[in-house]
Amino acid sequence: MVESGALPPAGWYPDPRDPSSRRWWDGLAWTGHVRTPEPVAVVAPAAVAVLERAEDISSAEYARRAAGYAPRAPEAEPVVAQPLSSTSIVMYGSTHTAQGWLIAVSPVWYGLLTVVVGGLTLSMSPAGGRIYVLPLLGVFITALVLLARADARRLNERGHTPPSPRWAWLPIVYLIARVVRTGAESAWLLAVYVFTQLAYVIVVVALALPLILAAAPVPQTPGAAPSDTEYPPFTAAEHDYYLTREGMEEAVRASLTDVVVDELTCTTFPQTRPGDETSCLMLAESASWEVVLRIVVADDNFPFQIVDIVQLGGGAVPDGSIDS
Repeated sequence: MVESGALPPAGWYPDPRDPSSRRWWDGLAWTGHVRTPEPVAVVAPAAVAVLERAEDISSAEYARRAAGYAPRAPEAEPVVAQPLSSTSIVMYGSTHTAQGWLIAVSPVWYGLLTVVVGGLTLSMSPAGGRIYVLPLLGVFITALVLLARADARRLNERGHTPPSPRWAWLPIVYLIARVVRTGAESAWLLAVYVFTQLAYVIVVVALALPLILAAAPVPQTPGAAPSDTEYPPFTAAEHDYYLTREGMEEAVRASLTDVVVDELTCTTFPQTRPGDETSCLMLAESASWEVVLRIVVADDNFPFQIVDIVQLGGGAVPDGSIDS
């Protein structure tokens, strides 16, 4: 301490031995009382411009600040999670509707409708079986469009974008558009439609094929005239004529009315007793045939009848195979 004319008053002054501590000066000399200096209060940053009232500061915070510590930052109020508004979430319903399933199985009920209406129409008027086809098709298309409109309303109510009902007259196109608009859940309806349509086609083909085959022309095999054919009585001259070669050939050609005979050569009967047989060699329909003839009981009826026709292996009639 620098000496001056007057001694400093008593008080705490920096210790000459340890400037970091304080020593008591009694006004005349240094004493043995030493203490550490009080902490210097930290000045709050200039950016903080919030004024607090004394009653708003807790006792613990007040003591903390008196000791020179920086005031604590005000605690942030907890944020309470607010529930989301119900209008911010779009809830999609199922894409399966009763109307959609009726469209998917339309081949089934269309087939049943065709059978019932067609059967009733044919039973009342067999000649008018074709009259009901166009009206029935119109009813079917109208029903599909009405079902599609109802299906579109249900899909709209459930948050989906439906396809246009005007495609319903082609159910497979409508169902494909439905899958594109509403998602893969609608694929079940498309799969059911494809399956039922395939089954419908198989059933129709199975029922129509026998009718088509029955209506197709069948190659006819040469056959004899019906055995119960009645002929008018013959005179004796006519009876003898039909036992000649020319008469036999004429009679055979007349009996085979459904056959185009290209060539016919008959062998006369060696005897004219009942039961005697002979044959004719016939070329018809690009094949050779043996026509077997038999004498019947002598009366006023035709003198012989055709008892059998057998196809021979070969083409044209061989020369000299039949004796005159």
